[in-house]
Amino acid sequence: MSVVAINRRRDGSVIWSGEADGIRDAVQKTIASGANLDDADLRDASLVDASLAGASLCGANLDGASLAEASLDDASLDRASLCGASLDGASLECASLDGASLADASLVDASLRGASLCGANLVNASLDGASLDGASLDGASLECANLRGASLRGANLECANLECANLECAKLPDGRTLDEYIEWLPAGLLTQGGKSLAEVVSTWGNHSWTDCPMATAFGVHSIEDIPACYRAGAVLFVALFDGKQLPRPEAT
Repeated sequence: MSVVAINRRRDGSVIWSGEADGIRDAVQKTIASGANLDDADLRDASLVDASLAGASLCGANLDGASLAEASLDDASLDRASLCGASLDGASLECASLDGASLADASLVDASLRGASLCGANLVNASLDGASLDGASLDGASLECANLRGASLRGANLECANLECANLECAKLPDGRTLDEYIEWLPAGLLTQGGKSLAEVVSTWGNHSWTDCPMATAFGVHSIEDIPACYRAGAVLFVALFDGKQLPRPEAT
């Protein structure tokens, strides 16, 4: 045992200080004391298998931290920085990570069910086999992220960036794989507004709501104007289409 101090990253002020068996023990004692860890400087901290459920770590710096198998259910990590952090097998169910940066982080087999990741940066993150069922990924950046075998059932991908993301074997919000979605798309969505497939795919290269495929298919100029029964499908289409995940269907 030795004296361990946890400081705020912006001004260096002490959040907690006391006898602890390393940083993991100090963090758990801080939480047990009722103190929050907002803006804490925990760069490269070893927090493997730590119990941080319900903790407040808003704005904390956890870059390079080891959080494999850690419990962060219901934790508040809004605007936290976890760049390059290891969260393999961690549980972040219903955690709030709005605006958080997880670029290059490893979340292999992590559970993020019901988590909020609105506006989060997940560029180049590894999410192989992760569960994101029911997660909110509105405006999240998943460029070049690896989502192989991940589950996104019921997730919200509105305005999410999926460019160059690996979706192999992943389950999309509608429960389909990408290959299944591509096969379903022409009859399942593109022609449901009464337009022919040829009319819709003629605008395939356009990404503006003045003349994009969804605007053409349903004769609208915003996602809100698409009939409610097709809106979720349209949101998913836009994310995949803007992310260059969809080949142009052949109109026969």
